[in-house]
Amino acid sequence: MAVSESSYKDPYDILQISRGAELDVVKAAYKSLARKYHPDTTKVDSPEEKMREINWAFAILTDPTKKEQWERSLASSHGASHQQKNDESVQPAEISQDQLDDLIQRRMRIPPDFSGMVLTRLNFRRADLSGISFKEADLSLANLSGANLNGANFRNSIAVGADFTSANLTSAKCDWADFAEASFNHALLTGANGSGAVFAQAVLRQANLSNASMKKAIFVGAVLDKAILVATSLREANLSNVSLIESNMEDVELTGAKLEGAKLSLADLIGAYAEDAQFTNADLHGADLDSAILVRANFTGSNITMEQLNRARLLTGVILPDGSKQD
Repeated sequence: MAVSESSYKDPYDILQISRGAELDVVKAAYKSLARKYHPDTTKVDSPEEKMREINWAFAILTDPTKKEQWERSLASSHGASHQQKNDESVQPAEISQDQLDDLIQRRMRIPPDFSGMVLTRLNFRRADLSGISFKEADLSLANLSGANLNGANFRNSIAVGADFTSANLTSAKCDWADFAEASFNHALLTGANGSGAVFAQAVLRQANLSNASMKKAIFVGAVLDKAILVATSLREANLSNVSLIESNMEDVELTGAKLEGAKLSLADLIGAYAEDAQFTNADLHGADLDSAILVRANFTGSNITMEQLNRARLLTGVILPDGSKQD
């Protein structure tokens, strides 16, 4: 997934507010723009992309942790960190492609530690980096396609626009990392910990996230068509406007998850646990909810049918597409 430097997006600019705006200002700006670009009312052509950006920006600026992380990401993308702003003498570690290649060649003798390093645009393609630490590193636009990253540590790292196509991230520590606009097509993330991570507008087609923990992760606008999310925890995750067409979500946990406007047509949600989940305006055509547990789930404005809902194992307190409540 090619991403140019101009693809770094500023949520403040998207919501047309000044940096450091209070929460009530953020909410007011979001409501105003959401009304302006809502597909049902706007006269603007193809407003979906604009709404994806607005939803993404709102998700970032209303979560204190994500807000702080994104500001750090923006600072890093311009070659500076928050620490550098206070102390200009402190420079992040940065290496060249030749130095990187040398480190990888000596991998068996001296396992490299990339924690805190600037690794933007470097090529790690098909490298064996299992168990290596990238903690707090900047991997923006780096190529890690086909790499073995089994058990690698990406905690608090920045990998905006990075390419993880067909990479092995089994059991990787990805919590609170920023993978916005990254490509994970066909990647293996089974058992990975991505709690609190940002996958906004990332592409994860046919990726395998089985048994992964993605609690409170942000997937706004991401594409996970035909992905495998068997027994994945998406508790309180934000999946607004995500595409999960034909995905396998058997036994997935969706407690408190936001799936407003998500595309779940033909998705397998057998045995899913969706307490207090939000499916407003979601496309659930042909989705299989056999044996699912739906407690206080909200399907307002979605196209789910009673035939689909009645296949659930437990159906209580659900809000139906017309806004009425199913007790």
